[in-house]
Amino acid sequence: MSLTLDRSPHTRLDAAQPRREPAGCYCNSPGWAVAHTRSQAELWAASNLRQRGYQTYLPLCAIRIRDRVIPTMTRIVSRPLFAGYLFVRHDPRDSWRPIYETPGIASVLKNGSQLQYARDADIRALQAGDDARATPPHPGASWAPGMPCRAATSPLRDLDAVVTQVHGTNATIGLIMLGQMRQLTVPVACLVARE
Repeated sequence: MSLTLDRSPHTRLDAAQPRREPAGCYCNSPGWAVAHTRSQAELWAASNLRQRGYQTYLPLCAIRIRDRVIPTMTRIVSRPLFAGYLFVRHDPRDSWRPIYETPGIASVLKNGSQLQYARDADIRALQAGDDARATPPHPGASWAPGMPCRAATSPLRDLDAVVTQVHGTNATIGLIMLGQMRQLTVPVACLVARE
């Protein structure tokens, strides 16, 4: 008597499993690598990368800050949307060492020995919100896609984020966490404006 359980292709344990799409992009075509910069060196690092011939994308947002000398006065400044991070166009067939060795770059996000790439759709969504982030929201304005924010609750309290969708009392925010762009849904009441 012989067992025939492994004969049909859909029950074989060694058969090829359907490939799930990984959380980040591991592609053979140029993609957006995520570079971690030194503290407050995002603009300098982006400038140094462009001088070396790399295309960079540093999403910025306009925020209101209080003047240090006159506390009742506010001014508008442009800050990186994700403090300490920028995106670099990179071909995976090329070495990533020149990026890593660029002044202002602290590290590049990797999964093992391979660079971690942001999804093209995430980058396009960020670029589409550039105009919305060029002016700070008015105090008391309702949340809209493209607005910079932070979550008011821990464990997300210190992470810079951007609103990607608002649906009722909840909002979907995009942030860099655990080495890649993540989408999280949080209550709108938990969001605070970036300062």
